[in-house]
Amino acid sequence: MRSYTVAVAALALDVDIKWLDNVLSHHQVRGVERKRQGIQRQILPESLIILAIAGALIDALAVPIARAIEVAHAITKTGSSVPVSRTINVHVDLDSITARLHDRLADAVEGAAQKPRGRPVR
Repeated sequence: MRSYTVAVAALALDVDIKWLDNVLSHHQVRGVERKRQGIQRQILPESLIILAIAGALIDALAVPIARAIEVAHAITKTGSSVPVSRTINVHVDLDSITARLHDRLADAVEGAAQKPRGRPVR
């Protein structure tokens, strides 16, 4: 299955790389493995959708990151709507978020060339 680097994901999600890396370090997002230091994270498309939904919730409702990720997980499991209390349901246009993410991913993959690690080749 295809996966993306943090740099590509940050471009696609229109967030700062450092912010995204911190979110992934401190919060559990389905499809993102926690590996030891020095190993580049690989983010699955499913995880990008969760992060895109969480970002939309943070922007629109100013909810804390942890709660936004929790609701985003629930939305991806149930479809496009999830109850957050007895009287409030959150509905997300999942098709629109997914389409926008795929468009931005195509641009991000082209724009985020991986820098080689280590000493330059002579």
